[in-house]
Amino acid sequence: MEAVQQGIDAVRQRIPRVGAHGNTVKPNVNVEAIDKLIASIHDAQQKDPSSDLHALLEVVSTRLDQAHADVTESNRHYYVALNKLWRAVDKKFPTSLDDMINPSLFGSEKCTQALDTVVLDYLLRAGHTQVAELFSEETGAQLPEPQKAALAELCRLFSALETGQTQPILAWASAHGDALRARHSALEYYLLRNQFLGIVQGDVHYGDDTMHGLATEPTTNVHLAFLYGRKHFAPYLATHLDEIQQLYALLLYLPKFPVSARGVPLDEAPDTGTLLSYVPERYKNTLSALRIDTPELAAQFRADFCALAHLGQLCPLQASVDVGANNALGRINKVRQVMKERGNEWSQADELPIEIPLPPELQLHSTFLCPVSKETSSDENPPMMMPCGHVLCLDSLTHIARGSRVKCPYCPAESNLKQALRLYL
Repeated sequence: MEAVQQGIDAVRQRIPRVGAHGNTVKPNVNVEAIDKLIASIHDAQQKDPSSDLHALLEVVSTRLDQAHADVTESNRHYYVALNKLWRAVDKKFPTSLDDMINPSLFGSEKCTQALDTVVLDYLLRAGHTQVAELFSEETGAQLPEPQKAALAELCRLFSALETGQTQPILAWASAHGDALRARHSALEYYLLRNQFLGIVQGDVHYGDDTMHGLATEPTTNVHLAFLYGRKHFAPYLATHLDEIQQLYALLLYLPKFPVSARGVPLDEAPDTGTLLSYVPERYKNTLSALRIDTPELAAQFRADFCALAHLGQLCPLQASVDVGANNALGRINKVRQVMKERGNEWSQADELPIEIPLPPELQLHSTFLCPVSKETSSDENPPMMMPCGHVLCLDSLTHIARGSRVKCPYCPAESNLKQALRLYL
């Protein structure tokens, strides 16, 4: 859509308007040209009739040609911009897609149920619980109860994070600390580190249970941060020792101000600039570099939550739209038009005529290209691993076999055809 918007802006800048407030390439060029032409005609009318009529006509003709040239040049810029906009719209919104749609695609009840389930999943992920319940009643689409509960929990925690409340996510991370560390996730550490820096700056998250029991009476920001780190950072000394050392070194230089036992400043806390003025250059970026913003926390939390709940990070409906409508549809339509002009037909129903480039986050499945036949593996022609460790597609393996024996084309090893194992990627 960016190219379309740029085209619209260009047309707006170059559109010729007959008026005093036209916004054109040359300010009011059409109006100025016509005004000059009218003025020259008036001048000619005021001339003495006995003067050279031929000379007057030449002057008027010259002014007329100049006005025509100015208006033509202005319109040329406009139509160039308009043509670019037209091409951008054609590229973004293919016009003829009827022949690409299979009418029987969602003709069966199984396919319709699959589509309804995907829509229901999207509604639950987006937090539209009431709409999802109504949609489920009308279509009969259902999701497993554990999945529905997990999606509801995901939306609840995300809503809290969007309002700046990290305590619910920190409570969830603490409850799943062992599972997070097993998958080498640092989500809980990031949240604890943010709270440590918040205590130092007098910007703590109200209601944070991790503050409970640190102090029983008012203290200082530096002392409370020291107690907080000593209580919560121990499990991460083996993996984040360097950062933890930086955090504690920072405490040596920061000014102290009184805070409550829950970390709330009793007086007005100094701003970040004032705090940094006490810190040596080496540690000045610690406050900003080690504090993670909400979007980064949200991405890390989504990845960890979906992994532990056995959910896909990407909404299937959103992924389908991003890959299909926003990426592949225009390319496929253009290739089909070219193939049709050349008299070729796209006859492969289970594969695309061209490769569709995808961003890394949408590259979900690994593929195998047979080194012998250069064909991509499929369910009918899966990758097969021989005892020597080399992998070929089944058709290639069968083709090079001599009876029940097969010699690897990449090493001297020989094996029985039945010894090859199917490889799942």
